[in-house]
Amino acid sequence: MVAPTHASFLTADNTAPGNDYLTLTPNDSVLIPGRPRSFFVNVTGDVVLKSSNGNTETFTALPAGYILPVTAAYLMAATTATVKAIY
Repeated sequence: MVAPTHASFLTADNTAPGNDYLTLTPNDSVLIPGRPRSFFVNVTGDVVLKSSNGNTETFTALPAGYILPVTAAYLMAATTATVKAIY
């Protein structure tokens, strides 16, 4: 799968359901491809996200199947959950 570019995210209907996904590997220095609409927690754990503004937030003990309705620039290495980006 080729993740959409930031520009394609901005022109998409942001109220429509996501139409693609990508399993992410946590990494403090690699940008998340494209601009996901949200994140799907595939395996229970903590999700640590860093915004494009540099703010880091830890979402603790998210259950499998949870949809985190935010976007982020990085999925940090401290993440213990398995996460998919929804585009």
